[in-house]
Amino acid sequence: MNPTHQGIYPDVPHRPTLAYTLTPHVGMLPIGERFLLWALRQWQCEVAAWEAGRTLPAGGSALQHGFDVAGLRQGLPHFAMVMDTFLCSATRPLEIYPSLAPIVGPDEGTILALLGLAQGGLDEPLAACFSAMLSPQSCAAAILQLKLLARLMKEAGFESAPCCCRSWLH
Repeated sequence: MNPTHQGIYPDVPHRPTLAYTLTPHVGMLPIGERFLLWALRQWQCEVAAWEAGRTLPAGGSALQHGFDVAGLRQGLPHFAMVMDTFLCSATRPLEIYPSLAPIVGPDEGTILALLGLAQGGLDEPLAACFSAMLSPQSCAAAILQLKLLARLMKEAGFESAPCCCRSWLH
């Protein structure tokens, strides 16, 4: 078989081998967004471990340790509340990529953009986005918690890219 016809579309010979995308590589993200992306992925790992009946290591959660090292200990409860809201009342489950995935997934990118909206004080678009993702009764709490996390992250020097710079969002 011609190598140009193999890959993600093996049944369709006229399609290219590679899927071209504007989705960013993790290394392209500002440090604040890389931290939040790491936290999302670590949260997913810890939720999966908890669901499998595993306990946290004696030294504590890697997520907690990461927030401590970043100087964001106060932000962890806000992050946890936002993520628990997604876990319990999202209109569909979030797709969080594995820890070592080199690209940002669509749901991950949306959450990074929500952080940018919160840091930018763009309350109306923030509320509209949350309304599309969460049940109505959960939106206000999630917005409040994300805004508190965004403020703490910004104060610690973990700023998000302005939303207008996100050409890779769908």
